Amino acid sequence: MSQVFHAIYEDGVLRPLDPVHFTEHEQVLLAVQNSNGNTAPSEAELVQRQRESLAKLRAAMDALPSAAPVDGLGGADHDQILYGWTK
Repeated sequence: MSQVFHAIYEDGVLRPLDPVHFTEHEQVLLAVQNSNGNTAPSEAELVQRQRESLAKLRAAMDALPSAAPVDGLGGADHDQILYGWTK
């Protein structure tokens, strides 16, 4: 049986806005289309977006300094900061 209904995506779950006629735990096949008529992106488009996001992340990580600044707040200063003494 085929049904067409509107749903809203909230907290990672598609919630139907209209009553649906499925039995509990029934498996269904979804064809998702945005309400503005655009279809969901293809798997190839999703992979391309992921690759672009990963490239941006790598560029941001490469821009980070390779060492922490010597500002008296590093791991070597742990005991002095917390306890007021050094080893």
